[in-house]
This record gives sequence, C-alpha cells and structure tokens, in this order.
Amino acid sequence: MVVLYPECHTEKFLCEFIGYSKSKIITCNGKPNVINKLRSSDNDIIAIGIVDEVPMKTQHPDCKLYIEKANYLVISLLQQKNNAKYFLIEFKEEFEPWIKNINKKAKVDPERYNSKMDRLHEYTGVNIPDKYKKFLKKIFDSYPDPINKFKQWIKDCDNNS
Repeated sequence: MVVLYPECHTEKFLCEFIGYSKSKIITCNGKPNVINKLRSSDNDIIAIGIVDEVPMKTQHPDCKLYIEKANYLVISLLQQKNNAKYFLIEFKEEFEPWIKNINKKAKVDPERYNSKMDRLHEYTGVNIPDKYKKFLKKIFDSYPDPINKFKQWIKDCDNNS
C-alpha cells in the first residue's frame, strides 16, 4: 500500500489529479513534517513524500539519508538509503514556478481561468478554488509529460519495493 505525504495542498491536489484517493494522501504542511512522517511511517507501507525546494532555505538534516534514483527536468526521485520503502519526490524549485515553467509548453492562458500566474502561491490553502484546479488540469492535460513521469515514479515505487 502506498501513502503519499505532500508538503502542501497544491501538491495534494496533484496527487488527487493523478488518481490517488484522499485516504492515501496525508498533507503535512511543510518539508520538516514530511520528513518526520517518513521517519515514523509503518514499515508495511510504501511512504512517498512530495516536497519542493525553497531557494536559500536550509535542508532538513535527514535529506542526507536519501539518494537520487532518477530525475526528470526539475523533479528528482530519492530513496532512503536505510529503508527501500521510503521515497521523496522533490521539485528542485518551488511548486508554483514549476507550474509556470510547464505552462510555457502547455500554453494555457491563465486569464481564461481567472488565475494570475504571478499569484499562484495564494492558492495553496485548504480550499483551492475550482478555477485554479481547472487551470492546473488544463495545463496537465495540455502537457502531460511531467505529470506522467510523476505518476510513473509513484507506481514504480509501489511495484519495486
């Protein structure tokens, strides 16, 4: 069984978008909380943390316990050295700039969804507006490669552990 630990609600939406039920997703509200959840996870589950990097912010000390297994664009799949069932999927930039970057290829007009690209961080609360969800869905549908890679890594973690 896979349990996903997204760092914030926008990443939680991404997990729901790729088909994971809310019962398999536990939002952690910050990278330190994701790392702590992975550290305390039951050994019977595949635990996958989903985090982004905030430039100029200090890394959690436990990040040294993970080794890179794969990378794609600015996303890395990391596996804990001491437990093959614990993983991190890390966006090497903040989540919102990543959305902006993949939207350059998707070419979705944010104004059509009443979403401002320079204000995406405002939508990271519990109640992500439907207009923002529709905007993200359109981006993912228009340029599915990064989302497909994200989904494939989660599936691979589940199948190979």
